[in-house]
Amino acid sequence: MHILILALLTAAGPVEAGELMCPAELPASTITVSHPPPDWTGFVPAKLMLNSVGVSLGPLEDRATLIGDYRKRRGGAFTVTFSLEGAKNDDRWLMCQYGSSNDIVIAKRLARSLTTCAVSYVPIRFGDNTITIACR
Repeated sequence: MHILILALLTAAGPVEAGELMCPAELPASTITVSHPPPDWTGFVPAKLMLNSVGVSLGPLEDRATLIGDYRKRRGGAFTVTFSLEGAKNDDRWLMCQYGSSNDIVIAKRLARSLTTCAVSYVPIRFGDNTITIACR
C-alpha cells in the first residue's frame, strides 16, 4: 500500500512571467503519513529531490497534466515546452514533482497572461539534472 500526499503551495496571486524555481528538495519534515493503516506508524525517512516539472490546466484534482513539446539538446540536455494558449480558465498550475516516480507534487498558480512555459533539464551527476523554468 502506498500513502501519498498532495501538498499545494499557492502564492498570494498567480505567478507572472519570468524565471521560476521549484525547491530543489522537500525536507522529510514537510511530508507526513497522516492516516497509516491500523496498528502501523508512518514516517518519511529522507528528503525527496525534485524529479521533474509539469504544467496542469484545470483543477489539480483532475490531474490534467499537459504533454509538452520535447526538444533534445547537446550533452543529454533537453527542454520541454508547454503551451498555455487556448486555456479557457484561470486554473493554470506549475507542478514541481518529487521522488523517483513523481510521488509528491507541490503546485503554484500561473497568471492567465502566460502563453508558454519551458522547462530545461541539464544533466549534472548520478542521473540528476539542473532544472530551469521560464514562463512567458
